[in-house]
Amino acid sequence: MPVTASGVTLRLRLDSGGTSFLFTGAVQRLGIPPGAAPESGVALPEFQERAWIPGLGEGGVRRDPPDTGRDGVQEILMPVRPDSGEWPGLDGVLGADWLQGRTWTLDYPGRLLLLRNPGDLPLHGPGERLDLLWGDFGHDPPGGMPGDRSGGGAGVPVIQVEVGGESLPAAILTASGAELTEAAVGAMGDLRAARRAITRVDASLFDEWRSRHPDWTVLEGAEEGTGEPAMEIRNLGVASSEIARLWVLRSGEGRVEIGGGGSVPEMVRLFLGGDVLREFRLTLDYGAGVAVFEPAGFP
Repeated sequence: MPVTASGVTLRLRLDSGGTSFLFTGAVQRLGIPPGAAPESGVALPEFQERAWIPGLGEGGVRRDPPDTGRDGVQEILMPVRPDSGEWPGLDGVLGADWLQGRTWTLDYPGRLLLLRNPGDLPLHGPGERLDLLWGDFGHDPPGGMPGDRSGGGAGVPVIQVEVGGESLPAAILTASGAELTEAAVGAMGDLRAARRAITRVDASLFDEWRSRHPDWTVLEGAEEGTGEPAMEIRNLGVASSEIARLWVLRSGEGRVEIGGGGSVPEMVRLFLGGDVLREFRLTLDYGAGVAVFEPAGFP
């Protein structure tokens, strides 16, 4: 968690598919009185060296309207949103617009987020390196997936995975989550909380798998509120690793949330959440369009 120069600790959610913002309460804690924040947003404050994070636009993409930040750096303002009871204790979100243009390691086993030098990748074994497939990253994906090379949007990382022997593109959504019913949690028997990180599947793909794999267990009414079902898929291959079984949640039309900071091609119908990512030490080089998936048991 970053700590400002004045000693304020900010609790920020990392959302590779969303847009960055601060809640009103956090802005007030930073010493900006109610109503004083400009409509276009606020600049991130100075942070202590031991708990520092970069600002929007520092070495990343530029968005209008720009603001002249500290030391001549053109910094992008953070939008401000009303406080939300949905995320108690959170001060805001760091989204796709903050991640892009940089090289990061998301060390799930070590519970660390590391900012690396551009192009600095960890030592990795054969098969642990994947191209990021969307056009923003400069790679042509298989199967004719359209790519926008204009550089205009905040790209959401997309990789190629395998499910049940079928190869398909999947977006990496670090904030993908849901609240499951008590009955679903009991049936899954994985000892995890009802509110959890989870991988989501577009409704059309979920229904295809349900028809094609009748041996895959389906739990009706698994998601609290929506009543969407969950399915236990088999043999999810990510880079050189394979997850034998994984519960995924069906998402009805429009329910896979990609915020204003990110976008994915329409043909992407699988959205990997923290339940998959926690198995890895994941490095994302947004500049080079490369991902490295080190398994949780890495040396």
